[in-house]
Amino acid sequence: MTTVNFADDFFAALAISAACLCCILQFLLLRPLSALALPKEVYGLMVIVAAVCTVIPVFLTAEALRRIGANQVAMIGAVGPISAIVFGGIVLGESMSWIQLAGAALVIVGVLLATVERRSSRAPS
Repeated sequence: MTTVNFADDFFAALAISAACLCCILQFLLLRPLSALALPKEVYGLMVIVAAVCTVIPVFLTAEALRRIGANQVAMIGAVGPISAIVFGGIVLGESMSWIQLAGAALVIVGVLLATVERRSSRAPS
């Protein structure tokens, strides 16, 4: 039987709520309330995007931290921006500059070095 640690989920929910409140505050400070006059479909899409692209990933990350640890989650997370660059090029036809390619290469090398170093330190003597 597995135990569920609700403190981690509570912290994730608290972090999402704090970020949401900061976004709302920024909107209220920088935009007129009339900017909220959008079609119903837009609000429906915003709810879907918020759930699928923000809320679910935060809770999945919290669960990954619980299951595989912070080091592995950090290494996996480092691949996210690179995959965004690749999919941006493939799906959206965006072009990549040399600086983006160099940055992606540095991230890949860093993840590989961290992974190889961890594996070699675990190897039996």
